[in-house]
Amino acid sequence: MNVPIENSELLEKLDLYNISPAQGLKQTILDVLAKTKELSPVSMQGTLNINSGIKVSTRNTRINIINIKDVKGTIYLPVFTNWNQINKWNISTVRAMTFTLVDYVK
Repeated sequence: MNVPIENSELLEKLDLYNISPAQGLKQTILDVLAKTKELSPVSMQGTLNINSGIKVSTRNTRINIINIKDVKGTIYLPVFTNWNQINKWNISTVRAMTFTLVDYVK
């Protein structure tokens, strides 16, 4: 289910920062980032049921978070700000989990 994820305020602040990287704007970006929802690609094995219009996984569903590893072995979590961006990733069927920065830090 494509939950609407836009993050227009975050994208606007990032564009401003790219033009003029002011320290105060950096803190504003972190503040906005802390309250936005992001998308991260996942692979899933199992079944989803629809309950009141929301997809809910069954008990035995396995969700694997997709990560990227560079040549040095450093692992990165790919994070996208909206569905348009995640759909540009070259995966045949994109599934994603939504989370906030606070969720990730936990």
